[in-house]
Amino acid sequence: MIAAMKIPPHVRILCPDQTGHGENLKLAMDNNNNNNNNNNETSRNSTSTTSTSTSSNSYGYGYGYGYGGIDVNNDDDFQIVVQKQEGKWLTVTVPDHWITNTKHKKTQKKDTKTATATTTTTTTTATTAGNNSKNDNTHKENNSSNSNSNNEHAITKNTTPPRRAETELKVLNFCNFDFLGFQTSDVLRRASTKALNKYGCGSCGPRGFYGTIDVHLQLEKNMARFCNTDQAILYSDGASACSSTVAAFAKRGDLLVVDEGVYEPLSKGVFLSRANVHWFRHNDVQDLERVLKELQATDRKLGRKPTAQRRFIVVEGLYKNLGTIAPLDKIVALKHEYKYRLILDESFSFGTLGKTGRGVLEEHGKRPMYDAEITTIALENSLGSIGGVTVGNEEVVDHQRLSAAGYCFSASAPPFTSSASVESLRLLEERPELVQRLQSNVKYTYKRLLEKVEEHNTKNNDNHNTACYAYNLVVTSDSRSPIVVLQLERESVYESAIMSGIMRECLQRGVGIVASTSAFHDNDVANTNSTTTTMTATVLAPCIRITVSTLHTKEDTDAAIHALIESAALVTSRYPVLRPPE
Repeated sequence: MIAAMKIPPHVRILCPDQTGHGENLKLAMDNNNNNNNNNNETSRNSTSTTSTSTSSNSYGYGYGYGYGGIDVNNDDDFQIVVQKQEGKWLTVTVPDHWITNTKHKKTQKKDTKTATATTTTTTTTATTAGNNSKNDNTHKENNSSNSNSNNEHAITKNTTPPRRAETELKVLNFCNFDFLGFQTSDVLRRASTKALNKYGCGSCGPRGFYGTIDVHLQLEKNMARFCNTDQAILYSDGASACSSTVAAFAKRGDLLVVDEGVYEPLSKGVFLSRANVHWFRHNDVQDLERVLKELQATDRKLGRKPTAQRRFIVVEGLYKNLGTIAPLDKIVALKHEYKYRLILDESFSFGTLGKTGRGVLEEHGKRPMYDAEITTIALENSLGSIGGVTVGNEEVVDHQRLSAAGYCFSASAPPFTSSASVESLRLLEERPELVQRLQSNVKYTYKRLLEKVEEHNTKNNDNHNTACYAYNLVVTSDSRSPIVVLQLERESVYESAIMSGIMRECLQRGVGIVASTSAFHDNDVANTNSTTTTMTATVLAPCIRITVSTLHTKEDTDAAIHALIESAALVTSRYPVLRPPE
């Protein structure tokens, strides 16, 4: 008798012992007689082709979905016939729960029947349905018996080798920029849940087209008050706040003087502006003054007034990639002297610097809107939410409502993220001790880290000739920065490999840190029709980054530093020490 069998997707016949690694097998798909079309069969590799045909006189070659003809023997297992290319027929056992349209009631399964094909046991899914309830019950019983059986089936899924069981590894988090620990705050979670129930998930439009919610206006008002500015404008993410703000105020023909160490959102904004760009060395005030003097000399030569074009100095308060802090007092002095405006990004200094967390302006005692006309702040870091704001006077904010691409053409921030930002800003304002605790943790981290790094370097110098390039570590970030950056004291061709190795070893020891192994450079070319400006950013050396949080205890910090130094000693010992050139 013939019964139909449904073949699940991605199924192949495996007969490695009898057919030579199971190659060139094929399955007759004739529902009426699977032996009538032997002359028309062609060979095909079972690992490279599929079949979805279900009509008679058609064939499936290894994988696919269809109905195959099945020989039914009384009081025996259902079987299917496969053929090797040489013409030798093999009979293999079919799992009972794959039978979907039987014309014969199966009897008790014999244990003496075994499959002639060897396969691996995998989990398969198939729809089982009979023509009557009696057959259905029979199939359910067979399914149950098969699932509890250890017999290997001849027909299996063609799956990739099973992955190793993933074990849960608990690590100390020294990776992300959650400086004040708000990302795991129950207060923010409750505020977000309440906003989701009230507003739904998204805002369903840009701010100027039905996308403004009352919570957006509330957040803008609170940010302006906290930063001591006239107004604030909210973006849906921090990166667009930086890039859109720069491009909104600088256009083709304007002038930007930019620090080489700025991170990607600022550099993208500089590129999108199509302005004339001049770079100065990172945090080098003397080089900044040199650039400003050269531009002043060009003005005199051309008879051009400084007010003939819009001019901006672009810096970060706390540099994400370097962990350094801008010498804002000297930059502001040069800004006023040479009649420039200042675009200041406080995405990483907000909530971390200053007595109350108002950023590098507060740290240096400078005035918003006067010493820094335009200030951008990302909400993803200290506030533990999503979004970005630009604060300034009324003119600065109003100009962006029609000129900033990220504000005009992007959907506004989801109301629940803005509600979370409102709550985290309230906590920051009411609990300045959070900032003080963070700054205390930063001081302790640098104190302990410098001690351990010195010990590590001393051992390196004792183990190697002092004329050699020993793999000494050096802390390059500012001692006030919660972003701690370590580099090799001397350049090496193995820098990237060493940093990656240290990161992996720390992870094995239960500490999560970040290794920067690729140079940060994005050499964009801006065509301004009249001139072409090549924008070359700083090429950063590979480094290790540790981020300090309010949530870290002294025990956490000691454990992280111990793991770091231990990992550094282990990894650097694997690489040869290179002598300096003669």
